[in-house]
Amino acid sequence: PNVVALRFPADWKSLTMKKKVAYVRIIQDSIRLHKGIMLMANFPESWSMLSEKAESKDSTKPFIVDIWWLTDSGGLILLLPYLLQRHRLWRKAKIRLFSITDNAQRLTNDERALSALLSSLRIPWEENLTILPTGKGPKPESLAKWSSCINVNDSKVTNDLSRWIRISELIEEHSSDQAQLAFVTMPVPRRLRNSYLPETFSTKLEALASHNIPTVFVRGSGRNVLTFSLDK
Repeated sequence: PNVVALRFPADWKSLTMKKKVAYVRIIQDSIRLHKGIMLMANFPESWSMLSEKAESKDSTKPFIVDIWWLTDSGGLILLLPYLLQRHRLWRKAKIRLFSITDNAQRLTNDERALSALLSSLRIPWEENLTILPTGKGPKPESLAKWSSCINVNDSKVTNDLSRWIRISELIEEHSSDQAQLAFVTMPVPRRLRNSYLPETFSTKLEALASHNIPTVFVRGSGRNVLTFSLDK
């Protein structure tokens, strides 16, 4: 198989450090072996429960699937929702695509570039594309809440965590009240010299999934899984 699918443990905090390290190493090894990764959080016991909601004719609101495409790791995060929407149970789902930029002045150019990419890939989501500026950083209370989970005195780790916390705030602002399913670019579990690695990685995931939306964290293999127009 070229994609590794895992469920993020709901009882993560109660796991032993040995089990936490082993879990993160599975993800690191998958990346090293050029495998795609799907990591699921906040999911119901059965996938069919989500499918039934997506297909429901009684609902007055569309079933919304949000994609938070934060880095390009081969396009898997675009391919999965695209294939999902082609299934008869999910064909009515509305796909919304979000991305972010650290430079608000480049916002228009980034939107044009992504729209052109979607068009070339024949993925019809240009009208539902939104690119958001990250702003100055997360709220102090958010930073204090999640930083306390790792207690690391390393500026690189703290800055990286701050960025993901800010992204979690954007997800809360734009997705938490509307989306029934979210695909989010998975943070990479960086190699650290100490035992902070599992907690640093899990804190990012917990922050991103703290809005109780069924979430699929996706990381591609780095190899392109999307094809351009057949005319090219």
